[in-house]
Amino acid sequence: EQQRLFQAQLLERLTATPGIVAAGTISALPLSGGGPDGTFLINNDPSRKGQADYRLATAGYFSALRIPVLRGRMFDTTDKFESPNAAVVSQSLAQKYWPNEDPIGQTIQFGNMDGDLRLLHIVGVVGDIHDYGVDAPMLPTVYANALQRLPSSNWTVVARAQSEPSALVPVMRGVVRSLDPQLPLKFR
Repeated sequence: EQQRLFQAQLLERLTATPGIVAAGTISALPLSGGGPDGTFLINNDPSRKGQADYRLATAGYFSALRIPVLRGRMFDTTDKFESPNAAVVSQSLAQKYWPNEDPIGQTIQFGNMDGDLRLLHIVGVVGDIHDYGVDAPMLPTVYANALQRLPSSNWTVVARAQSEPSALVPVMRGVVRSLDPQLPLKFR
């Protein structure tokens, strides 16, 4: 709970910072060689399996990287820890596993990624991104709401700014330090 609260407070303060347009978190940055992937169950049915990359993200991540919501909605404040767990899926995943159906409202169980067996309720479809390189194919991806799932021990904050990003580093460092002065930081 402390990690979720810290993450929510950090994002709230960063998005209120002058010059920052959007900020969010992701468990594995695009073009970084990827992150975890595995098998999921469609509607918790062992006979309907899928394969995808798995990421924990917040709504601000998609806004910061300008990844569009193509259908449905993004994570929002109604998605509480105790609420049904929301997920958005990439366009390639929606096309592969629901070619003639609406993926919105479908559920998937991806507990092998984080040990959390609660079903993920698909609330939106987002654009595909390159995770493994600009020449590599864009792979199906499930994005679970980072503020609802068991926290990842490693996550990255992404931000989009109106001004020169290097000018915001000291400001962003100060925001983080105001919440936890001992947290090790790396900016790039």
